[in-house]
Amino acid sequence: MKKIGIIILALVIVMGSLGVGYAFWSQTLTIGGTAEMASMEATIVDNTAAVADPFGGPGTCTSSVNAEGDTLTVTISNAYPGYYAVVKFDVKNTGDISAYVTTGTLSVIAPSSGSASDISVNYQVPGNAIPPGYKLSWSSNLSEISINIPRDNAPVEGDTYTISLPLTVHQFNQPNP
Repeated sequence: MKKIGIIILALVIVMGSLGVGYAFWSQTLTIGGTAEMASMEATIVDNTAAVADPFGGPGTCTSSVNAEGDTLTVTISNAYPGYYAVVKFDVKNTGDISAYVTTGTLSVIAPSSGSASDISVNYQVPGNAIPPGYKLSWSSNLSEISINIPRDNAPVEGDTYTISLPLTVHQFNQPNP
């Protein structure tokens, strides 16, 4: 019986010394860090209204960009049949990764005397990835809106039409989400 007691006592001492040895050779390591996501953003940085008025009439075209830089608004004032305008704009990738830029839903606000179908609006935006910090210029004809009021339509002279074109930014590896 004394032998069993000595064996048990020896096991307790061995187990205790293992715990002390483990505690002596181990420590808790805390790693801290912050993960940041890249930003995806593109803005309209330059817009120029170029008007081709075949009759030298009173029609005018102005364009503006909202504060966020993601929606181009074009206003046609004193519209008449045959009026034509082109607005060209630059799109700059202000984010951290390459991005594709597409358009949202084009909206046309017509005056009470006319309708959105009185005018023909065509537009195009860049169809390829824009690297961070780069811009695609309208001089390369990659981004423009053309507005035409066909001669067979009869808007009341002096009508004002407002066209809004929002831009949408997508990941460079998902050009057509």
